Amino acid sequence: MKYQFILPAYKQTYLKKALESILSQTYRNFEVIVIDDASPEDLKSVCNDFTDTRLHYYKNKVNIGGKNLCHMWEHCLKYACSEYLILASDDDIFEPEFLQLADKYTQIYPTANILRCNTRIISGEDKIEKEDSAFATSLFTLTEYMDIYFPKQVRCIANTLYKTSWIKKHGFCEYDLAWHSDNMTAFMAAKDNGIVLIGEKVLFNFRVSGINISSINSTPSILRKAVASSLFFSDLNNVIKGLPVNWIKRKIIKFKYIRSARLLFFSYAYNVGFIHLTTIFKSIYANKLFEWWTPFSILLKLSICILKSYKKSKV
Repeated sequence: MKYQFILPAYKQTYLKKALESILSQTYRNFEVIVIDDASPEDLKSVCNDFTDTRLHYYKNKVNIGGKNLCHMWEHCLKYACSEYLILASDDDIFEPEFLQLADKYTQIYPTANILRCNTRIISGEDKIEKEDSAFATSLFTLTEYMDIYFPKQVRCIANTLYKTSWIKKHGFCEYDLAWHSDNMTAFMAAKDNGIVLIGEKVLFNFRVSGINISSINSTPSILRKAVASSLFFSDLNNVIKGLPVNWIKRKIIKFKYIRSARLLFFSYAYNVGFIHLTTIFKSIYANKLFEWWTPFSILLKLSICILKSYKKSKV
C-alpha cells in the first residue's frame, strides 16, 4: 500500500463530511484508518454508514489526545504500514484530486520526505475565509521554504504527506497542545531532502469552527499556547542559525519570524485579562527571538486597541 489516511477522531460533528472527502479521491488505491480516541460520541456508527472496504475503524481503550495530542499522533503511527501517510482530522475536507496530484509528485520527487499542498481556511458553515495563492509546484530547500512560502501559507498537519519511514524514525516535534508541532516537524523533514509544495491549486480545506484546538480561545488555552509558542520560536531561532546562508540572509529570514511572532503574542495578550499578561510576557522574555523591549511595544499596542474600543462604545 502506497498511501494511508490515518484519522484520529474525537468529534462527530464533521466526521462524515471528512470521510466522504477522503473516500471520494480520484486516486483510489489507499486505505483509511479511523482511530476513535475513546470519544463519548458514537463515532463507530458514522463509520459503519460507509460500506467502502478501504475504511477501517479502531477505538482506544483510554483517551490519549486529551492529555497529549502529540502522543496521540505517535500512537497513530503504530497503524502506519504504507509508503506515505496523511494524518487526517475529523473535521477537515480534502479536494477530490488531492491524492492524485500528490501521487504525481511523489513519483517526480521520490527522495522528498514531505509534501504539502495549498490550503484554504473554511468556517463551520463551509464559508471560505482565507486561501493560499497559487504558484508552480516544485521541490524547495528548507531555506527557500522558510524564506518565501512558509510565512504566507496556511499551516496545519492534515495537508501534509510524510514518508512513513521518516516520520516513524523521527516522530513529531512535541509542544503542548501540539501547538506548532506540525510546523517544526515539517522543518525537520525538509532539512535534508527539501519539501515538495503543491501549489497549482487548493487541495485541502482546513476548518476553523470553534470546536477545535486552533479556534478555542479560552484563557487557559491561550496561556498554554503562549508557552508552547515561546518554546517553538526558541527552537526556530536555532533552526535559522543552522541555515546554510550568509548572515545577511539569515537576518532577513529571522526578521520575518520576529514580525509574525510579535503579532501572535499580541493576539494572546489581547484575548486574556490584564491579570494574565505577566504569563504572556514571561513567555516572551524566555524567547531569544525577541528584543528586551518587545513586551512594552505589545503593551502599548494593547492599550491603544483597548482605548479605541472604549471610545467606540461611548459613541
